Amino acid sequence: MKKNDLIIANSTTFLLAMGPLLAKVITMSAEVIILGRLLVATFVLFIFMQIKRDRIEIPNKKQGLMLIVASLFMTIHWVSFFMSIQVSSVAIGMITLHTYPFFTALGESLFKKNSVKPIQIVFGVMIIFAVYLLSLDQIAGSGLSVKKGIAWGILSAIMLAVRNIIISPISQTVKAPVILFFNAGIGSLCLLPFLPVLAMASTKNLLLVTLSGIVFTAFTQTLIVKTISILGATSAGIIFSFQIVYSAVFAWWILSEPITYAVIAGGSIMLLIVFLENYFVLNRNNKFEKELT
Repeated sequence: MKKNDLIIANSTTFLLAMGPLLAKVITMSAEVIILGRLLVATFVLFIFMQIKRDRIEIPNKKQGLMLIVASLFMTIHWVSFFMSIQVSSVAIGMITLHTYPFFTALGESLFKKNSVKPIQIVFGVMIIFAVYLLSLDQIAGSGLSVKKGIAWGILSAIMLAVRNIIISPISQTVKAPVILFFNAGIGSLCLLPFLPVLAMASTKNLLLVTLSGIVFTAFTQTLIVKTISILGATSAGIIFSFQIVYSAVFAWWILSEPITYAVIAGGSIMLLIVFLENYFVLNRNNKFEKELT
């Protein structure tokens, strides 16, 4: 692993952690923010693919339909994630979002008929305990709701898990920027009813939404793909998991959000789950490689 590879990976994690803060900084509803973000991302990705001369096409109608459905789930994920942060805190939104690997494993067991592994049951119990600890959190005097934040965050995680399951076979034949372009484009169409509200936004909000679309959506997603291609999904996943910590620290530093004992306890359990999950994935991959040689 080269030094430049680690710089790219940690820069990506930094951007992933900073992006959610805009849900608090931009004074608009989650639906309007996501609409602006997706419109900008769609345009930027289109220009990017024109420069790279990537063909914007889907191999067949079945994959096209799957991509549309996946994009609908992705749109709900984006909106519910920002809703979670807006009604509670950045830390709670980030921690609950990172329950998605468990829901992905559960979904694959149901839809792909994979057997449920004992360790996945253990992770499930740990996640329930982590969420329970978060539910004990109190954001004093803020008028925000921790339980609503958890509910929106869990919904966001489930939507992301379903989207990832649907998109998995498509990603074998369609390039990542093309998938993201369709996700963003279809998401924009779904949220078009909110366009009049976006058009009335202040200059400050429009600039922040543009920044979100360019830097924290199109650019960051490109960096994610590059990082995974360099380090592999497992190593990249371990580094990306630190966005839970970074986001909580940035929110405390920039937004003055408190880091409570409940957030520390729940976040620590979620980080432990992420590390253990990646450890077992790495061991399975190494065992498979040994069997081939």
